[in-house]
This record gives sequence, structure tokens and C-alpha cells, in this order.
Amino acid sequence: MTYFLSLGSNLGEREQTLERAVEMMEQQIGHVPCRSSFYYSEPWGFASEHPFCNLCCRLETKMQPMEVLTATQAIEQQLGRNHKSDPNVPDYQDRIIDIDIIRAFDNEHNEIYTTGTTLTLPHPLWREREFVKVPLNEIMKTYALVTGASSGMGVEFAKQLAARGYNLLIVSNEEAIHDRAKEIGAASPTLSVIGLVMDLGKQTAARELFEYTQAHGIEVEVLVNNAGVYHDKDILDDSEGFTSLIMNLHMYTPAMLCYLFGQEMRTRRKGYILNVCSVTSKMAAQRLGTYGGTKAFLSHFTRALHIELRKYGVHVTNVSPGAVDTGLYSISPAITKIGKCLGIIVSPQTLARRGLRALFWGRSKTTIPTIFWQVLCFIILLIPTCVLRLIRRLGWF
Repeated sequence: MTYFLSLGSNLGEREQTLERAVEMMEQQIGHVPCRSSFYYSEPWGFASEHPFCNLCCRLETKMQPMEVLTATQAIEQQLGRNHKSDPNVPDYQDRIIDIDIIRAFDNEHNEIYTTGTTLTLPHPLWREREFVKVPLNEIMKTYALVTGASSGMGVEFAKQLAARGYNLLIVSNEEAIHDRAKEIGAASPTLSVIGLVMDLGKQTAARELFEYTQAHGIEVEVLVNNAGVYHDKDILDDSEGFTSLIMNLHMYTPAMLCYLFGQEMRTRRKGYILNVCSVTSKMAAQRLGTYGGTKAFLSHFTRALHIELRKYGVHVTNVSPGAVDTGLYSISPAITKIGKCLGIIVSPQTLARRGLRALFWGRSKTTIPTIFWQVLCFIILLIPTCVLRLIRRLGWF
């Protein structure tokens, strides 16, 4: 589980006390992968001539919230503070050390909400305290990067990752990405949401995007390769430009993004990569040659990367949708409604929810919807090529 804690001291050797508290958390509770710089502030809630020194840190541990609370209170006592529950001690006063749990997230990065007499999460006052917000924002610079996020599935991936507490870098070749960033940012005012216009169909795009994150100090913990294009057309009837575009969008750019960001994730021993593939990756059929073929590459690439990176704590997942109600297909509203009722077509919200759940669970692949498309793929694999040629000759497809 992941916790974000605020530490403060306004007595004695303040900086050394805070550093010692972080060391003790590392020894007694769990791993502290990062901490903020010191932030100095006047006392909050009471008057004193002693200013506070504060910092925030991120804590990774298997302990539950109440266990972490008990452990941090023990560290406070070891450093010389009277217990917070002592009725003879005022709530706000000069203190050698104060450790508060601000926010907590489970292993699927869902924020934990709890209300009680001894612990409430998220901390009810943290948004009112600059000495918490400033250092907390400094260490919560982990981002989720979502490509193709101006509409459809990409928007839903972005919204649901924001709900899990991630800052966002959302990318599209459409100017509408700025509107999506404003909308998501308005719904999640404590998060940073950046909309970036970039043509991911260029072979230089992956490197340019990686260098953008490096230049802006953005640490990408979650990568969602969602950008893509679709149509069913004979291979040689496509233009050279479109053929180059779809190959770059579905193969080169996502593979290079995995390569560049995956190396950082491997070094940190933590990260998540979700590649949006397709059930057509198993359909070697006419009119789907370019689309299904490029998705087949991404599917096989994702499986290999899943195996290679798992021991480093990096989850890599292939989500293979069937039909998703994004307006991408030329289907009438009536047919779409029937398809959704039968479970053949799913909403972008459902697709994103199931895909992210599979990612954070560490699964290698999930097909959505499941039964219908798995059966259909199995049937298509059994059809001999000569039968497909006959269907073609008869003009059925």
C-alpha cells in the first residue's frame, strides 16, 4: 500500500529530527522511496514564536492504515513527543515531532476513504494547509501518460486514473486535448493535468514525448498506449500515407514508448504499462490485414514485455477490446443499443475500468467483452483459407 505522510517540527534541531523520523519509518514500517525538500511555515492553529520545519514523504508498506498510525505514533514517542491521545495535552502546541497520514492508496491505486475517531482519510484539513500542500505536490509528481486521450477510450482511461490519484499527461494530435485537460482538471483540482498536442504518427514522436517529460520533471508511473486509427479496407486500397500512419501509431510509437519509459520503470522497480490491442489481432482475414496485423505485433510485443519486466515490479498488460461504443464504427444507434444489451458492445467506461483493473492486478491480458469475442476468434481461426477465398469471391466480405 502507498501512504503520503506529513512531518513537522518546531523545537530543537528541526531538520535533523525530521530526517531521523524518516530513517525510523524506513527501519520500522516500510520503504520510503522519496521525500520532499524542507518547507518552513508559521504555526497553524496556535500562536508560537517557534516556526515549523515540514516535509512530506511517500511510504510503501504492507501495513493497513491503523497499523501505520500506531507505528508512526510509536516513532513520535521514541523521538520525545507526548502521545496525541493524552487528554492533558492540547491539540495544537509546540512539538518536537508531528507525523500525520495525509492520503492512502491500496495496491490497485484506489484511494482509501475512512472516517473514525482516531483516523480519517484523506486527512480532512490537508487542503487548507500550505505546509502540507506544497511539499506534498513536490513528491506526488508521478504521472499517468495516456495517448489518444481527446475522446473515446482515452478520455475514460484518463478520468479513471485521475480518480486513482494520478497526475495526468494526456496526448493527442487534436486541439481538443486542451479542453479535455481543463475538464478533468476542474473535476480533480488537487491534480496536475497537462494536455499536449503531438502527432504520434511520426517516427520521432516517442523520443520527443520522452524528452518532454524529462525536460518538465515528469515521472511517468503509468503508460497507456491507446492512440490508434481504424477502418476495414483492402491493404492495397489504402494510401501510402495511411499505411505509414497506422504502422507508426500501432507499432513503432507504442513500442518505443515502452522501451524508453520501461527502462525508467525497471530502474525504479515500479511501473505500469497498458497497451490497447484488439481482438482482431487473432483475425488474419481480408479487409483487416493492416489493422489486425499491426495489433498482432503489439499483442505479441506486450506479452514478451510482460514476462521480461515482471520480476522488476513492472506490470505490462494487453487489453484487447472487441466493439466499443466510441463512434469509431459506422453503426446505427439502434444496432449499437442492441449490441450493448447483448454484451457484444461495451461502453468506454467499462472498457477502461476493466483494463485498469487487469493492469493493477498484474494480469498479462484481458479481452473485453470476453465470451462472445473469444468464441468468435476461435471460430475464425478454424475457417480454412480456401473458405475465406470463397467468401471473398462471392462478395460477402
